[in-house]
Amino acid sequence: MGKAAMVRGRIPFNVAIPNATTRKTFEDTDAKRNLVACKNANSMFKKLGI
Repeated sequence: MGKAAMVRGRIPFNVAIPNATTRKTFEDTDAKRNLVACKNANSMFKKLGI
C-alpha cells in the first residue's frame, strides 16, 4: 500500500463508475476494435494532427 493510502486510510483519489462512453471504449479496446496502431510517438502525433 502506498504512503498516501496508509496516511489517509484509503486510496488518494475518488473512484467513480465509468460513464457510457468510457464503458464503450473499454469494451471496444478489450475486443481490439477501433484501435489505431502507431510505430512510434512521431507517428502517433502525426495521426492526431499535433
